[in-house]
Amino acid sequence: MIRFLNSLRVLLRRSLLMLLLAPMAMHAMAEPAPIDIEMSLKQVSEHVYYVQGMAGIATDNKGFISNAVAIVTDQGVVLVDALGSPSLAQRFLGEIRNVTEEPIKAVIVTHYHADHIYGLQVFDDLGAEIIAPGGFQDYLDSPAADN
Repeated sequence: MIRFLNSLRVLLRRSLLMLLLAPMAMHAMAEPAPIDIEMSLKQVSEHVYYVQGMAGIATDNKGFISNAVAIVTDQGVVLVDALGSPSLAQRFLGEIRNVTEEPIKAVIVTHYHADHIYGLQVFDDLGAEIIAPGGFQDYLDSPAADN
């Protein structure tokens, strides 16, 4: 009986420790991993910028194979497409922050391909309105969007 109680006490301590550490682990998982890729925001006009990925297949250039646009206004930033991963989207956001601190207000998704939509959760987490073809919410609610 004493052995059982000692085992139970150890189990409870470990469980308590896991409960205390879980929020920190969840936060760490929510942050996209930094990506070492060449990405520069190019200015098209006074308020319009874009990043251009390299043409190729999904595994080329660390997934940076599509383009995305940032339209900077006095009320916030509107994006066109979200790139192909949370890491790429976070990098895009960093490039945007080099030109403005205005909030990201909306993301317009041109079509439902992975290289345009898989970065959406970064902007969804910032409270941006997502304007996209039907089905995007299925992705955002899926376990794949937790990465």
